[in-house]
Amino acid sequence: MTRRDGPSAADRLASDGFSQLLSTLSARYDCVVLDCPPVRRFADARIVGPKADRVVMVAQVGLTTRPSLSAAVRAMEGVSAPVCGLVLTAAPD
Repeated sequence: MTRRDGPSAADRLASDGFSQLLSTLSARYDCVVLDCPPVRRFADARIVGPKADRVVMVAQVGLTTRPSLSAAVRAMEGVSAPVCGLVLTAAPD
């Protein structure tokens, strides 16, 4: 796999430009939702978390284990806004 030239996604998320974008969006809208990839696989959520007011975790029924979810919450502790909720996906009817 070859690396592309230019900043990585993590570099862009950590940039002043992204912080300014979030400030602009927050001033214009009541709620700004940022969807990040899995906490334990990518740094994105740990970079964006401190810029958020709240964090909501997402877990898939039958796939996400309780220990995995606990580890994800622990990974966000101290580096993000407070985890305030959980969304369960793929729940049976």
